Parts: sequence; structure tokens; C-alpha cells
Amino acid sequence: MAGESDDEGVLAAIDEFGRSLAAQDFQGTVALLADDPDVTVIPSEGVETHRGRPAVEAFLTRIYAGPKRYSWQWRDRWVSVQGPSAWFVAIGDEFVDVAGAERRVIPYCLTGTLVRHDGRWRFLLLHGSEESSGAVNWRSTRMGARVDLDEKEAVRRAVDGE
Repeated sequence: MAGESDDEGVLAAIDEFGRSLAAQDFQGTVALLADDPDVTVIPSEGVETHRGRPAVEAFLTRIYAGPKRYSWQWRDRWVSVQGPSAWFVAIGDEFVDVAGAERRVIPYCLTGTLVRHDGRWRFLLLHGSEESSGAVNWRSTRMGARVDLDEKEAVRRAVDGE
């Protein structure tokens, strides 16, 4: 887009990815991926890794065929750009909708790297992470991680088997 800064371009790509995901637009989603053999998606569920365009497309096909519908609302996002490469962090909430069920809202973080190709930003790596139930609620700041005393006590008790 003419006149668009690199940061704005990356943020626009994140927004477009979110719209494509929410609409379950397979073609729109894969159009946002880098044409690179190492394009990778690491979803928030488990530790499975989808590396290479065929694996990423198979993953997208599977989640778009499933009963869950995903969308995000970001509270904070930041971007760093170095030449034709960029990386980002987006923190907010993931909304999971299933027909006939109550909407789940899960604290969510999406990180990734993008490459600029033909004037457009394309995703090379996407990694989602969500808070799991029963996990210690770690809080962080841009300056580094901090843990509340109550959380330290919870970790100590878990380690000690109390």
C-alpha cells in the first residue's frame, strides 16, 4: 500500500490474517503465507509443528473443517522491522465459538516473523500460545518477566507436591 510504513504494513497483515481466520477463508489465509519451504505454524494446542506449505495447508484445512471458529481481539501489539524481515508480538484474547456452546475467551499471544515479497508482508512463522487451565498465571512486562509472590508460592507448593 502506497505511503504505508513497514510497521503499518505488518500490523495490516496481522489484521488480515485474523479476518481470514475468523471467516475461515482458506485461500485468503494461504495467500498471506511466505512462499518458502520453511513456512511454519506452531498452534497453541500442544506442541505440534506444521513446517512447509503442504503441512501448513493441511493444518488449516483441518481446523477450518472442525466445529470451532476462532477470532482474536488484541490489547497490545508491537513490531520490529529490519529490511525485508519483521517480527511481532500480539497479546489479547482468543474467542472460540462452537455452535450450541458458550463462547470461550482465552488469554492469547501470537508471535511471528514475516518477510516482504513483492511489496507485501507474508508470514514465515506463526506461533500461538494460550493460557491453559490450572496453569500459573505468569505476568510479563516489556522489560522482563515478573512473578507475584502468591504465584511463587503456588509454584513452590506444586514442586513440593503440596
